[in-house]
Amino acid sequence: MIYARVAFALVVLLLSGCTYLGLAAPQTFNEKVVVAAKAVTAINDEAAKLVAVGAITPADADNLGAQADLAAETIHLAVTLHLTSPAAGEARLDMALLTLRLGKAYLCAQPRSTGSPLCIEGGINGT
Repeated sequence: MIYARVAFALVVLLLSGCTYLGLAAPQTFNEKVVVAAKAVTAINDEAAKLVAVGAITPADADNLGAQADLAAETIHLAVTLHLTSPAAGEARLDMALLTLRLGKAYLCAQPRSTGSPLCIEGGINGT
């Protein structure tokens, strides 16, 4: 129950977008795809680093990795959909970006993630 409340609070905060953080948000579909692909890699890298220092459990890292993999598949589907239905492609890409934002928020909330490229302002533009 507490996890659900925290997740909901994170969703509300993250939906405010990059402008809240003072970052320039990606504008085009292709820019968003690039940001999303970078975020997948950054989340996997940060999870591995945090496991190595004992900040998160291997099970947490596996869960984050599975979510990042699902986001990567969703990104690929979004690109394919965008060719025939731009609105559907955009919607699917937004789903992937939301998943990645939640993973990023979880990782950046860990005490030992301070200074991570994923977590510093401008580190992963748009997520």
